[in-house]
Amino acid sequence: MSDFLDIATSLRRSGRAGAYESQFDTVFEAIGALQLVHSKARLDILNIESVFAAFEFAQIIKSFCGYDPANIATLPDAARALITQTIEETVRFPLDHGSPQAPPPYPAFAELVFGLREWCRPAHDVVVVTFNYDFALDFAFRSIRPGVDYGLDERRTHADALPLLKLHGSISWAECSVDRAIVTQSFGDFMAGKSIAGMSGSLKIDFSTHFRSLSHCGNRVNAQPILVPPTWNKSSYHGVLASVWATAARELAAADNIFVIGYSLPDTDVFFRYLYALGTVGKHPLERFWVFDPDDTGAVHKRFLSLLGPGAEQRFRFVKYPFDAAINVIRSDLAVPAGPL
Repeated sequence: MSDFLDIATSLRRSGRAGAYESQFDTVFEAIGALQLVHSKARLDILNIESVFAAFEFAQIIKSFCGYDPANIATLPDAARALITQTIEETVRFPLDHGSPQAPPPYPAFAELVFGLREWCRPAHDVVVVTFNYDFALDFAFRSIRPGVDYGLDERRTHADALPLLKLHGSISWAECSVDRAIVTQSFGDFMAGKSIAGMSGSLKIDFSTHFRSLSHCGNRVNAQPILVPPTWNKSSYHGVLASVWATAARELAAADNIFVIGYSLPDTDVFFRYLYALGTVGKHPLERFWVFDPDDTGAVHKRFLSLLGPGAEQRFRFVKYPFDAAINVIRSDLAVPAGPL
């Protein structure tokens, strides 16, 4: 997330903000106003998650750098628009002989998960919990039979479905404007009526445009995807995401191994600290709690140590590896055999 706002700035300057130019400008003007904070406090205004969290909190306290209440109310949705457009413009899906592929290293991660579930003896029960908003992981898992279960219903949709729990929402999730039901869309849903025959290069999956023509129970869905900031205050999302969080807590309690890849446990995400503390109460001790993150400042390592109790700390290992290297370490340690998807 460290250079997300730099990428968004580049998109705006090059005219690739699309229909969201005014929302981009709203976010950048608000970030400029946030510089006033630094005379009395410290706030990371270069990190989109920190900025998004500040916008959400400003709504609660009705105060933001001299803004009037009407302008404060526009900030969270402007941030969502910027995040969505930046992801959709930059996360492209390579075309291989006309067939779209997940961007690397997601195919390798999907193969690891498939191997754990299908090729290991005994097979592993795998659950993926993610804070990412993008669709790349969903796409990579589309070939894993019988698909994924987002945990939106606390009962699994299929006993063998892969739980993919997106705690902060997704650019492929929209909300019905009437009953607030979450409407999830797959790649097949997005491509219905479309053709990529003859295309080359890469495919842009643009759910925000797709949602404008989508309906649910005879009513339109909100075009803006469901994106939740990484803050302690998620009360306004409780009704639509509570089952996802409850499923994550239940799966954490049953986990023998926890592998954390690329999640830095930001200070703003007090929510996850409580989810971990209460969700990991179970009958069995952990075999592994491994964190993979290329951070070399020691900050991420220190934050995770502050999260863990004595039992988990004995099983803790911090590895300064990025996502693709982490996949190979886990594959080797759990002796996952190679094989085609």
